Amino acid sequence: MNIRIRSEFPALTPARQCRQHALVNFSPIVAGESSRPPISLALVIDVSGSMEGEKLDQAKAAIAEILNSLTRRDRATLVSFSRSAEIVFGVTLLTDKPALVAKTKELKADGNTNLSGGWLTALDELEEHLDPSHLTRVILLTDGEANYGKITLSELKEIAVAWKAKGIATSTFGFGEGFNAEILKVIADASGGNFYFARNPEDIATAFRREFGELSQTTGVGCRLTLKLAEGVTMVEDFSGYTINSDGNSFQYEVGDLLEGVENSLLFQIESAPGFNPNGDRPLIELEGRYRQAIAPFERKQASSSLVVPPLFGGGVMRPAPEVLDEIILAKTNQAKKKAAEAIVKGDFAEALRLLESRETVIRDVMRNGLFNDFEKLDRELGLLGDLKKTLHDDKDVIGKTLQAQVEDFTKKRGAYVDARGGKKFVLNRRLRGSDVIGQRESIQAIHQGLIDLGADSQFISKCLVCFTEILTNTVDHGCKADPEALEFQVMVLFRKTRGKIHIVGPGPGFDVPKAIQRAKDLLANPPALVDVDQRRDFRLGTNPPPAERGRGIAFILHLTGEENLFYSDNGREVQLELTDSTGGVVTIDPTALNKTDDGKISIQNRREGLTSLVELDFTGAVDMYTISKLKDIISEILNGGIVNIIFRMENTDYIDSSGMGFFLKYIFVFRDAGGRFVLCGPSQHIMNMFHLINFTKHCEIFPNIDAARASFREK
Repeated sequence: MNIRIRSEFPALTPARQCRQHALVNFSPIVAGESSRPPISLALVIDVSGSMEGEKLDQAKAAIAEILNSLTRRDRATLVSFSRSAEIVFGVTLLTDKPALVAKTKELKADGNTNLSGGWLTALDELEEHLDPSHLTRVILLTDGEANYGKITLSELKEIAVAWKAKGIATSTFGFGEGFNAEILKVIADASGGNFYFARNPEDIATAFRREFGELSQTTGVGCRLTLKLAEGVTMVEDFSGYTINSDGNSFQYEVGDLLEGVENSLLFQIESAPGFNPNGDRPLIELEGRYRQAIAPFERKQASSSLVVPPLFGGGVMRPAPEVLDEIILAKTNQAKKKAAEAIVKGDFAEALRLLESRETVIRDVMRNGLFNDFEKLDRELGLLGDLKKTLHDDKDVIGKTLQAQVEDFTKKRGAYVDARGGKKFVLNRRLRGSDVIGQRESIQAIHQGLIDLGADSQFISKCLVCFTEILTNTVDHGCKADPEALEFQVMVLFRKTRGKIHIVGPGPGFDVPKAIQRAKDLLANPPALVDVDQRRDFRLGTNPPPAERGRGIAFILHLTGEENLFYSDNGREVQLELTDSTGGVVTIDPTALNKTDDGKISIQNRREGLTSLVELDFTGAVDMYTISKLKDIISEILNGGIVNIIFRMENTDYIDSSGMGFFLKYIFVFRDAGGRFVLCGPSQHIMNMFHLINFTKHCEIFPNIDAARASFREK
């Protein structure tokens, strides 16, 4: 057994009373490649009249999926119930799955809900074929109130406890809005199983899959942890959710099953008395864990560990350990959800909203300050809180069940198997200054390589890099503009193979988000008119840019991802963007163009076409936020030399971002006002696509090749 104990702070101050949290992580030792024991599974399905239609169809599909996921050495039985119970097929080895799936398809809905009758029939069937080498579990699905047979909580709890003693746990699945959550939770808790809430028909298969995924990875059973606190140390609060038996300063946690590849945890807060451990040689905590392997020869495994926290003399500020802080935040958010559920039952929706919003604020503050360890965990929790707020005024029974299901998920670490096996991911979390060009480019390179390593599609890689670059550009250009040497921003990125999230928190005054979004949408929908001379002069001087020239970066993002996936908060200083490989518009670029580290290669040639003197500027690389300052210096020198005509050659230009387009727009106006022309030639098709996207071609003369561009000056 692997055990690791960590403290919230790295030291204790002996001179005073100290409180801090401790995090214990523990996991089983993997027994080998074939560590999963055989499974004996009873599927108990409600076929009362209320299940008719899509509900029953989805339940049948979920059963078929589970049966097909089991192996030939596993066993299953299917029991249906309405007014009475029926064994559709008894406990049997899964050597002929198609025949069993065919029997499942014959289920029909009718009658009342004799939940206890169906459940007891399945328990009896399993007991008759009980094999101690098998993991034995009942999966019970219902959409209604138990209204026939044994229906009191005490009766059902008594059944659950009795069968738990025989090694048979029951996991319950409440479906829809009419079931009694209290009954199903009592059955699950008392028997050692899990409780799930499937709100929609399509959620049934997901819930079944999660339960089966965890069951199939069970490698240890009967896990028990014994925690001993040193003299002078007391328990303040436990956040773990396990059943605890305490005796003075000794606490016994009944953990239950352990899953292969999944790390479990305990979190609790303790307090040390003044004068505790001044020499730093006494363990604050001692822990012993033991369990039995789930496969033959069913060996007993045990391990122990302790935590010694050194003394701190002379004061000083201590930063909390990020990995411990993550768990504290999530545990306290879970407590807030419990209280919110209680408030909803009382009809106090305002209090429920206050509780949820207070946890949102805490999580956002921690993420803004970069104190966290696992961006994915906290970001997912923010998403859950946001979803809860959106549905807060739905049917109070439904929102109450949703909250309860989320509390169960966290308390029992349910879904840990799915998260652990959810595939590879790429995470970037770093703090950057506005002036840190190297760090910004390194971030782009890291994302590019990370997506390649994940095996992401090239189109998805392009989309992610363009969007990240645009958000980064906006943060640097606007948020850090006042003092790029001092002002910092937080970059948090999470990508999997087919989806991802970009989250950047910056400084600065912010902006009018609805107005900016509308401006970008207008830019995508309507070709902007050329602005008048006074507006162009203001734009050239860097003051009051005309509305038609703003919004390019947001327009790119809206085209590629859709407005529903872009979220601003804190007056635009914080932005989150969700990406998938199947939504939004199309962009075709060479992703390597976005992670070059050079400043762009420039060659200049003076020419005369007819009576016109001009400069040909041949640029290699990306026209972006990192290269336009160099380009501005060169073009200013050209203007100061009296040349007012330029051909900007783009045959070797491989990418342009919204800053680059802003650069072009500015100098198109500058050269026109000076009586000359600024034209482009030879852009690639993917750059032309980006030009067309925001109607850039309405402003600029663009020629397909250098010969056509030169000829245009001779003609004029």
